Amino acid sequence: MTLNMEMLASYDQSVEFFKDFHGLGEASTTMGPNVVSGFFASAFSLPFDYVKTQIQKMQPDASGKYPYTNFWIMP
Repeated sequence: MTLNMEMLASYDQSVEFFKDFHGLGEASTTMGPNVVSGFFASAFSLPFDYVKTQIQKMQPDASGKYPYTNFWIMP
């Protein structure tokens, strides 16, 4: 959800920026916003992906308790 939301929002803003402020042509108005939205989508979604991976990989300790109890308490 974060990936899609950030990609859509940053792409829309980037297209306006490249068209209105720089007056660039069709190719630059297509490639520039794609690069910008890809960067922001990755930067905003990777922390969530890291937490998800840590929770999926966790193993119980010797007493049978898991190291992470919820999303917010991470080492």
